[in-house]
Amino acid sequence: MARQISRIQKDASTTTVKIQGGQLFNSFDPSLLSLTFWTRGSYSGVPWNTLASLGSSAGKSWISSGSDPSAGTALNGLVPADFNGTTDDLGSASNITSLVTNTSGSLAVLFYARTAFADTGSTTWYDMPSLVSQTASSRIGLVFSDAGVRLGSFSGANFDSVAVACSTGAWHLAQAYWDATTLNVRIDSGSWVQITRVVSLASDTIACGHDPDTNMHHFDGLMMEHIISDQVLSHSDFDNIVSYVNSRYALSL
Repeated sequence: MARQISRIQKDASTTTVKIQGGQLFNSFDPSLLSLTFWTRGSYSGVPWNTLASLGSSAGKSWISSGSDPSAGTALNGLVPADFNGTTDDLGSASNITSLVTNTSGSLAVLFYARTAFADTGSTTWYDMPSLVSQTASSRIGLVFSDAGVRLGSFSGANFDSVAVACSTGAWHLAQAYWDATTLNVRIDSGSWVQITRVVSLASDTIACGHDPDTNMHHFDGLMMEHIISDQVLSHSDFDNIVSYVNSRYALSL
């Protein structure tokens, strides 16, 4: 006899489904976070529209920025955006100052890199292909290179970044946040890496797939999900986002 669902309960971030005669299964729901931008697969071209949450994430999108990524190979039945490493990128009309602040912001990107761009160094992170970043003024960005994933910022005086190692040829969840004094980044369920650093934003839009400086260095791989919040998400929230990604896309990150 098929099991019957006897009860569904929700708290601020988790749906708990109780299976009669069985165990509890917890499924994290990012829509119950205060997000300012959120897209996820399946991707079928632009506009790639955002999803609603407890924040202001609804009503936005990734749009064409020249050469749009193609639809990639499905992962657990869900289609990512496939960036060709030479011309593909995405833009948005969303201004970074409406998505995050100087003293609070969180990012998460589910991606698969086929190859890695040669790292240009901690202080020139803005010349590396972005997973998501502010555009021309390069004040904040999450970029990928053969050194891994870097979260970089402009402090008001200079540029610098913090990096964590990350391999090519596999799916990964890059996660990052900043507060009034630090930048923090990690990959999957790994340890957080931190530097003391401040953020000084300028009014500009966001993009993904190319470097935020010259727009000439492009990401080679797949992107499935982008999460942005103007809150400093807790480590528990990030752990739950990892669990959500593992469940939705049949991964073990």
